[in-house]
Amino acid sequence: MKMPLVNKYIFPIELFNDFEFNGNSEVLSLKKDDVVDRNLLDPSNLVIIQKGIILLYWENIDNERTIIDFKSSGGWLYSSTYMKVEVGELNNVCLVDTELMVIGKKFMCDCAFHSREISELYGCLFSDDINATYNQLKLLKEVNLEKRYLAFMKDYKDIYNHISDKMISSFLGVHPTTLSRIKRKLLIKNENIEV
Repeated sequence: MKMPLVNKYIFPIELFNDFEFNGNSEVLSLKKDDVVDRNLLDPSNLVIIQKGIILLYWENIDNERTIIDFKSSGGWLYSSTYMKVEVGELNNVCLVDTELMVIGKKFMCDCAFHSREISELYGCLFSDDINATYNQLKLLKEVNLEKRYLAFMKDYKDIYNHISDKMISSFLGVHPTTLSRIKRKLLIKNENIEV
């Protein structure tokens, strides 16, 4: 079972017909620029993005931000409780109007114990997230900046139009001017990249 990363992800509620899903879950609608409430990202919850794009960034004590990742439909958000330390904290903000499905993790584990399909779904959530993290690390390891940018374009093609160049440059670990040069160079090479 592969989690579809498309503009809208429909959570397979029908898998939970034999369980009391409605009492153990809720759907939250957030607007563009809303910050995801830290209490929502409690370790006892599983938070899945139904629709939208979330920007994950690290903010240090000097209020400097470093973009960590972009999560879109079908992805899930981590508990932020273990990410808060003395030197800063992890934040999640909506880049577009977003819908989140919040499910009690204990309920999900209990269901997975009794249902092979739910167990596979739960496994896919973790597997897809691990693969995304691996791809991101592989991307950042790429020394050639042109290849790094093209890999970013490929991996984030569904959400690229919602991300500013400043965010992309932060994510890729390059200065915004360097990103502009890369895009211009690729355009000259006729790689069909927008400047």
